[in-house]
Amino acid sequence: MFRCGGLTGGAGRGLGRLLVVCALLGTLVLAVGSAAPARAGVLTFVDDYDGFVAGAPAEVRVIDFETLPDGSPSYAGAVITPDFNYTHLGATFYPRRDPGLYIYGNVVTGFELVADSYPSFERNWIIGNLVSPGSAVGTYFGSNATLSAYDVNGALIASVTHWESGEHFLGIVSDGPIAYATVDSGGAFALSGAFFFADVPEPRTVLLVVIGGIAAVKRRRAGTARSIR
Repeated sequence: MFRCGGLTGGAGRGLGRLLVVCALLGTLVLAVGSAAPARAGVLTFVDDYDGFVAGAPAEVRVIDFETLPDGSPSYAGAVITPDFNYTHLGATFYPRRDPGLYIYGNVVTGFELVADSYPSFERNWIIGNLVSPGSAVGTYFGSNATLSAYDVNGALIASVTHWESGEHFLGIVSDGPIAYATVDSGGAFALSGAFFFADVPEPRTVLLVVIGGIAAVKRRRAGTARSIR
């Protein structure tokens, strides 16, 4: 479930930005949100979808769980398995613990992906494995959550938390490849209303961006010189 119109950049309803401080390395400090110490070259975002999209070096894609992996409309109780998953859309989802993942919600409020360990009540979370190395991950959720990004060796790149009820967005942008992300609600279940990600841009794309930036600077300088004359 991902609604446009509330959060900055259209994520949520009537919440606006909660962003207070963005440190040089991108760690955000909010009254109700926090980020773990991040590596250099890492940005974290809380309820700032616009900033997340602007900071991502490639196009941001979204899996919103409003449809099932086969393209049919979602319905409450639909089970997501390794063989019936969103891999073809760019990410494969797993639960930390069995019995597994399922779709929760309805056509009015929207649908979410849920990992639930009932009846054991052991802590559970959602794991989103990216098909291709990623440069950004994000999630939209309607409860408490921590979003964490990891590299291919399982080392933590960064994590960002928001512990307050309501609809919120969390995001991480990294200059190092992201292999997978987790969404953890701190209990026996975890949910994600939408999962956002961006691929690592190809070297050619990065080069074109740099060249374009240099050309823009030269044009501005040339225009300034002509106006002075």
